[in-house]
Amino acid sequence: MLKLITVSVNEELCAQHNIETVPTLLFFKNGEKQTRYAEKTTDLDSMTSFVDKQLGRGPQEELEEVVPETKQIGVYTLTDDNFDAIKKTGFTFVKFFAPWCGHCKNMAQDWEKLEQHYTQHGVGELKIGEVDCTVTPSLCAQQSIPGYPTIVLFKDGDKHTEYAFYRDFDRMKLFLDETLGRSADVILEPDNLGVYTLNQNNWKRMHKAMGVNTVIVKFYDPLCKQSIEFKQTYEDLVVEFLMEESEDLAFTEVDCTAADSIDLCKQEDVQEYPAIHLYQYGDLEDIHSGFRTLDYLRNFVWETMDPERMEDPELFEDPMFADAMDVFAKAVDAAEKDLDDQDYEEGDDEDEEEEEEEDGEEEEDDEEEDGEVEEETKDEEVQTQVDGTTDIPIKIMPVKNDEEVKEELEKMVADITKKVEEESERAKTTNEDPAKQEQSQQKDEL
Repeated sequence: MLKLITVSVNEELCAQHNIETVPTLLFFKNGEKQTRYAEKTTDLDSMTSFVDKQLGRGPQEELEEVVPETKQIGVYTLTDDNFDAIKKTGFTFVKFFAPWCGHCKNMAQDWEKLEQHYTQHGVGELKIGEVDCTVTPSLCAQQSIPGYPTIVLFKDGDKHTEYAFYRDFDRMKLFLDETLGRSADVILEPDNLGVYTLNQNNWKRMHKAMGVNTVIVKFYDPLCKQSIEFKQTYEDLVVEFLMEESEDLAFTEVDCTAADSIDLCKQEDVQEYPAIHLYQYGDLEDIHSGFRTLDYLRNFVWETMDPERMEDPELFEDPMFADAMDVFAKAVDAAEKDLDDQDYEEGDDEDEEEEEEEDGEEEEDDEEEDGEVEEETKDEEVQTQVDGTTDIPIKIMPVKNDEEVKEELEKMVADITKKVEEESERAKTTNEDPAKQEQSQQKDEL
């Protein structure tokens, strides 16, 4: 048995064997010193040749091949002894981990599922292995493992790709299938309206799976207010093009908060929600940047499908003006309600006044009956005063007439119209080139 022993600090031992310079290599057999390594170079081949000569081995003899240790068919437990031999040919998908690592524990079930899948439906050139960095720290240091878990795909002994996606079964399987060029049957079914749900796992095969070349994708956040408000508009667009126009395109959606879509939304550089992208033959063709109304979205689709069917945006209803009109309508409703409340209060006051007048008449009648009346003409005059000329105090509430209400409403409309025009002008200014914007800003400052 051959043993390699390194002596670093032992002055007595070095003196005993007359060690004058370092490094010095000595060969011992059965406890007895045989010879001193006297070659000028200390490269691997020279030292190997020296050892083979001392052992009586021929230069062409090879060490016995290391048999890789396996947990199950196709899944390898990798160590310093078998790592190079196993990854030498084909593809090797390796997980570097530590048993105490929380992320490693979280992905353990998906990793085991991946192992089982390729054991049953494996590919000849693919091997799956794992390295416990607490058992073989030198191997992990040699591979510059920055943290746990780290997953690396090797090809023919060299590092091919470091896996940087979501660590679940579907995403890892997709990565391996795509890298190895395996074809996978992707079945997509739309909802009742005809909208497909996409994620990282079916993204690259969406055109083939849906049988179309043009795909509209809505990226959204289900909790986002704008996404919620846009839902009905997008459904109206789907109905118009799939049922009324019967165009050869597909409508899809991606929930950017779902675990299997987070990386996809980053990959497609989604900046806001909702975002509408148009893809042709798998490549991004256009991104919608206008108002999210049915008119503008219709033009967005026609611009790619059939530009002759686009309409003049000047004919579209200005969404900002429509919002202002909604505010105005609510203000008018509130004003009318106030008028109704005032009319109701006036009616109550008139009823009270009538009751007070009747009470006054009854009191006067009682006084006439109790008093002594001397002349009939005098009685008639008193009766006349009661019936026709008696002044009764009436409480009158201040009420705005129709002209005043009309003036207030006209002023309200004028204010809202002015704000709408300012917003429209500001929106047009943002679409101008930077030079015009700077000139306009300087003009405003002057």
